[in-house]
Amino acid sequence: MMHHFQSIFSRLAGIATFEADRLARAHAIFADADRRFGEFDSPAYLRRRPRVRTFG
Repeated sequence: MMHHFQSIFSRLAGIATFEADRLARAHAIFADADRRFGEFDSPAYLRRRPRVRTFG
């Protein structure tokens, strides 16, 4: 319901369609950001494999 009111207000206020397109693109990019960048929640030193060499 609020989305409908917002779209009516946007049309009345004269917000250009390219702004709506830009908002839709931004939402498409950042909507799944948690899923894409979830691996970066832990620090880099914990994500790296240890490089331990044994001399024997």
